[in-house]
Amino acid sequence: MFINPANKETIDRLAILLVLDTFNYPVQKKELVDFIIENNIIQYFEMHELTISLIDNQLILETIIEKKIYYDVTENGRVTLEFFRDRIPTDLQNTIADLVSIKRTPPKTNHEVETHYTKLDDENYEVYLELFESKKSLMKLSINVISEKQAEQIIDKWKKDSEFLYGDVIQLLTK
Repeated sequence: MFINPANKETIDRLAILLVLDTFNYPVQKKELVDFIIENNIIQYFEMHELTISLIDNQLILETIIEKKIYYDVTENGRVTLEFFRDRIPTDLQNTIADLVSIKRTPPKTNHEVETHYTKLDDENYEVYLELFESKKSLMKLSINVISEKQAEQIIDKWKKDSEFLYGDVIQLLTK
């Protein structure tokens, strides 16, 4: 079957988004490149160009943590992927899902977190979040929220993604 080059490029872009979305956590650049190249999903130079394009179009978020580059799908990337998912051949979708399920190992962390929340009054809670590396505090946050549920959600997210959130905050504050 002949594939139009423009269509192939679209499929390759969507494949990158699908891989990142299927991993469901920020993936180190080297891990993503190795995964896509080793499994013959896309050629190296094409992947590099497409990744840059996806970042420029804000479909992928690039974060640098401890001098390592991580990629994750943005909300716009997820919406785009869902809208155009039917353009990705089903066998490629299944292959990516199978390969990611074998490979998926969340990043190991040498970070520690401390969290808790305090009820301030009937409608307000203060959430305390702290990230440590080698027993040194990297970041302390105190956030006022309007419900206990929201406080618990923030704590759960911090426990799961603190080092990536730290990287995002640093990136936002230094732009």
